[in-house]
Amino acid sequence: MVINGKFEWIRNVLWPRVGLAFLCLVFTLCSASVLADNGASVTVRAKDLQHEATKIAFVVIRGGKALLTDFAQELAHAITYSKQCDVDLIRSKRTSVLRSHDTIKSSYLKKLEQQGYDFALVLHQIKREIEWSLYSVDDASFIGGKRIKINKKNVHAKALTVAQDNWQYLFSDRGPFMSQIAYCVKQGSGGQVIKRIYRADFDGSNPRLVVGMPTINVAPRWNDDSDYPLLYYSEMAATNVRLMASNMDGKRRLICDMDGLNMLASFAGNDVAFCLSAGGTSQVYLYKDASGKGKRFVQITHNKGNNIYPQLLAGGDIIFCSDFESRSPKIYRYYSKNKDVSRLVSGNGFFASPAYSTVTDSVAYTKLVAGVSQLFVHDCTTGKSRQLTSSKGHKEECAWSPCGSFLVFSVSKSRSSRIAMMHVPTKRWWYVSPKNQECSYPTWSGYFNRYF
Repeated sequence: MVINGKFEWIRNVLWPRVGLAFLCLVFTLCSASVLADNGASVTVRAKDLQHEATKIAFVVIRGGKALLTDFAQELAHAITYSKQCDVDLIRSKRTSVLRSHDTIKSSYLKKLEQQGYDFALVLHQIKREIEWSLYSVDDASFIGGKRIKINKKNVHAKALTVAQDNWQYLFSDRGPFMSQIAYCVKQGSGGQVIKRIYRADFDGSNPRLVVGMPTINVAPRWNDDSDYPLLYYSEMAATNVRLMASNMDGKRRLICDMDGLNMLASFAGNDVAFCLSAGGTSQVYLYKDASGKGKRFVQITHNKGNNIYPQLLAGGDIIFCSDFESRSPKIYRYYSKNKDVSRLVSGNGFFASPAYSTVTDSVAYTKLVAGVSQLFVHDCTTGKSRQLTSSKGHKEECAWSPCGSFLVFSVSKSRSSRIAMMHVPTKRWWYVSPKNQECSYPTWSGYFNRYF
């Protein structure tokens, strides 16, 4: 049996013996160019879109120091990352762009409109501050702007904050900029394998070690706190798989140490759903507020199957995978109002890894197609599903960005496993982890109120 047939092995051998509760343990698993000094523009070009990209002129006022250049490059990378925008970085004299009272000249915007731009973002350094102003070029109207304090240490963080502000003006959502992904990295071989957990910026850049213990740590999940983010994950111990948590500095604490598996936490406010398998099958539990009486455990599923991958929704509903009606897992929804459980996604086959987006009211999931796990998305409003991928390599463990426009997932081919990202509206996807790392279990945070 070849290693590339992992899902065949799971379905035919592993599944009948140990069930879905053990499934997650067997997975071993753009940049902006420099500013021209002669006033010419250097283009960061978006390609391969089904829809025409928004064209923005980044007008950088000359006279600023290297800090302004660095900031413009960081901001351009963030804005163009999804290929929804084209950005030209243009250096201009202050007198060519601004009036004496620092408002932009309408004649300058008219020239930009003639050159095909939709918007202009003017960047101007004033001592230790950078002022940015966004304009619509067709009617020369001011859209928004701000003056920010900046230094060499916070250029990257400030660029992501400004990218979020401008994205809100341009597309009426916050984009993915002030969020992060986390994932596992396999190290070692044979009997010396360990898995550590890293976190990275929204685009996979700047990876930082979070859990560096020389053990096997898998299935990280973010809590629902914009000010104090935590990563919950499962650590393989001598007698069980225990649920742990870590802050952004790597300080760990034990959360749940019951017999069996303690895995896959999902948060909605202060409530959390996760899986326990002490009784021989994996069941979904809810740890929630109990009308002023503190927290209490509530068992949600009561069947003889294995129930896993819970996704806790804000209203108390839970989407999860279970095999209680068939030998292979399907996707179900638990309705908190009447405590009813019903099938959410129709169809035959092996379903896994449901991930819910509040923004789009959609569930992304994986399903075996011709022996290969592919990505799908199910619209909970219309009840219709569509396939997102059809290429080689098993797509596993998907998670939504908080803006609902991107998915992060792992792609397994032969003995390699890498983290990939997709812009869902265009189905365009790319890798964000290097070839020389074996990465798995990606997850995406909510929005942070500051850069961590």
